[in-house]
Amino acid sequence: MSPQEDLSMMLTVLMPVFNGGIYLKDSIQSILDQTFSNFELLIINDGSTDDSVATIKSIDDSRIRLIDNQQNQGLIATLNAGLALAKGKYIARQDADDISLPTRFEREIAILEADPDIALVGTNAIIIDKNSKPVGKSTLPSDDVEIRFRLLFKCGIFHTSVIFRKAVLDAHQLSYRADYIHVEDYKLWSEISRYGKLHMIADNLIHYRAHASSISSRFKKQQEMNAALVAQENISQLNINLSVEKAERLRNHFRTIKTTSDFIEEDISTFLEIIARFEQKYNHEAAAKKQPAKLMQRMTRWIAKKDLYQWNLLKLYLALHCKLLINYNKLFDKEIQENLNDLQ
Repeated sequence: MSPQEDLSMMLTVLMPVFNGGIYLKDSIQSILDQTFSNFELLIINDGSTDDSVATIKSIDDSRIRLIDNQQNQGLIATLNAGLALAKGKYIARQDADDISLPTRFEREIAILEADPDIALVGTNAIIIDKNSKPVGKSTLPSDDVEIRFRLLFKCGIFHTSVIFRKAVLDAHQLSYRADYIHVEDYKLWSEISRYGKLHMIADNLIHYRAHASSISSRFKKQQEMNAALVAQENISQLNINLSVEKAERLRNHFRTIKTTSDFIEEDISTFLEIIARFEQKYNHEAAAKKQPAKLMQRMTRWIAKKDLYQWNLLKLYLALHCKLLINYNKLFDKEIQENLNDLQ
């Protein structure tokens, strides 16, 4: 096998397509225009009823490998078929309505090649609407430990941005799980994290399309339920056993810190226990404190809005204050002191 053939097996870009419509051609072109060019683009048409196949065949590039499912198999089955067919050392994902900026693969591959302990790399995203107009951007943490803390409660990784090592999946028989429908990516990233490090590039190297037909819009209830199950399993890795219902409540608090009556003292105690166990597990990592610190700051603000004269809540508040002072170098000392002054 020639060196060029060796290089051509470096990366498989996996793109499932079902009725790709007006976005498909631009999405494919964004892959073909990458500065890193040694890849195969494995497109699996999953029984589309529009002109997706004709669009794909109209693009003349030898790196495209088209697999045509005559009948729709569903996203998870199609993704797993792609994992089995992939020839690359690494597997990249892209959805058929998203866009990769030109240096995405080059930068992700460089990180994976430089550190064999990293199992998965992703990037931040520019959020676009159905008209491709930017409507926001993400600021996800880059450090492995910070990403792991977020995985306790939410996915926090753009599926369409990742490249991961095929060898990790093969060695541990990992794949997209059909019993975790609509959060199959959250489940897979959580499993990969047990066998290698995760890294997020700070720059926004993808355009992620958010629209009414997206999974999160159409299947929100089932997605939330299954995400709570993944969160429960992730938290159990810290030897903390929760019900799925409580895991879902903590997920909601972590994402929004709602000032509603369902945020009970028990939830705050559980958050503190999770933070303590997490810090203990990663006690040599400075990043182990960053995401917990943000959570504790938000909890402090929530507690400050409540009746601080209630003794039990006040004890939790003071415990939080002491923990912040001891472990976070008085990061929020001024803010907390101002709240404590209100008690006087």
